[in-house]
Amino acid sequence: MSRYTKHLVALLALLGALALVAAGCGGDGNGDSDAVEASNGDSAVEVTDGGAEASGAQAGDMVAAMAFINDAGFHDMSEALAEGKLEAGYLGTVRGAQGVLAAIEWPDSIATDVEAFSSDVEALETALANEKQKAAAAASSAVHESQHAFSDSVLEALAEAPQSVDVAGVLGAVNIVSGAGFHEMSETLAQEGIEPNFLDKVRGVNEVVTATAWPDSITEQVDAFGSDLKALEDALANENQKAAAEAGDAVHESQHAFSGAAVGELGSLSGGSEIAQAVAGITYLDAVGFHDMSEALAGGEIEPQYLEQVRGAIAVTQAVGWSGELAGPMQQFQGELAALESALADEAVSRAAEAGEGVHASQHSISDGLLAMLGVELEDAHADAGSGGGEVISVEISDWAFEQPTITVPEGDVTLELVNRGEMPHGVYLSEFKVNESVAAGETKEITFHADEAGTFQFLCNDPMCGTAAQHAGMIGQLVVE
Repeated sequence: MSRYTKHLVALLALLGALALVAAGCGGDGNGDSDAVEASNGDSAVEVTDGGAEASGAQAGDMVAAMAFINDAGFHDMSEALAEGKLEAGYLGTVRGAQGVLAAIEWPDSIATDVEAFSSDVEALETALANEKQKAAAAASSAVHESQHAFSDSVLEALAEAPQSVDVAGVLGAVNIVSGAGFHEMSETLAQEGIEPNFLDKVRGVNEVVTATAWPDSITEQVDAFGSDLKALEDALANENQKAAAEAGDAVHESQHAFSGAAVGELGSLSGGSEIAQAVAGITYLDAVGFHDMSEALAGGEIEPQYLEQVRGAIAVTQAVGWSGELAGPMQQFQGELAALESALADEAVSRAAEAGEGVHASQHSISDGLLAMLGVELEDAHADAGSGGGEVISVEISDWAFEQPTITVPEGDVTLELVNRGEMPHGVYLSEFKVNESVAAGETKEITFHADEAGTFQFLCNDPMCGTAAQHAGMIGQLVVE
């Protein structure tokens, strides 16, 4: 255990549990998450009897799970659903998070917050499975809120949980540090100033770094990173923007040495439950961003960091104990990674592009394997739930009328082709489903939205300047959702 850890662990009881909010709340951000079909209705989380010290709840397992859940991006999901956007990958993301919650052994001392968060996630899963956008928006808001209490409780429990230097804990902590977004924070501090969530974010990361048992061989890097974190925390607490900008830059720089050293030591470690190791490993691989890397390579661009990122991914795949449904897909993935590393080292663009595509494709099999380990069926693993609008319904608009004043559609996704045949700008405003689209004179525009409620809903022209007040007021239609 590092000197930094030993010195600060006694302070945990005084620090209290502080919110850990993942930066950008989302991992790769590539939209490749897969919708899946749950294997059964049992989503109960596993909570041990007694406190963490008396149970088998390991600190590393909890950190690995928290990093995975942070990476799910519930903050961004909540905002998107509130705007009426139901993305195809949400269902798979939510079911993956629920599977991790159920698979990890949690201490009884945080049972209330774990079960409350799990219940909210289950409600969101149900709404998404039934394509109920409004219910999903409400449920995702609840998930985002209860996630804060869940993270606070986990941070508090880490001080009492059994400690060991293991793969799951070290890699899980690296994932939380990476997900905090210190690069973006550093740029914001330098250019714009202090944002309200920065202090809680830094304190939360500090607690995770403090509570994690690190290999003695990387004490220097852990201590340096911890010292920079403390300086950033102090500057933020004092609202000293100049000092915070300098400390933010230092944190960003020392993070590279810290993370590189930690990943480099994984091969000498073992331990953490099988599922926690897999969860930590896949969270790391998702954060590399192989989707974006593959697209850039296809366009002939080799970025300087790609080789280092691929070598880090190789180190992680070699350190984690992959078994069961993950063993076969991981072997293929490792082969694709080796080919990509070779191509990048040789700066062979065409080979790298081909290998990058292979890595990205085989990564889906890895994610599917984890979901299978979590007890999630893959029957609809690659279905584009919520995407596409089925039949396209043409809505012709003239000066000053909707030529189809009543439109009947089935409940679900609706795609309308708005054709403005008039000489004035018009549009469609349908408040219940957050539709507000303008169409210039003589133009055609296609829109898709999710009608998750049966009934009759009035829509209007959204441009009050399209004519006189009386002409505009006469532009009324009805959408009948069956």
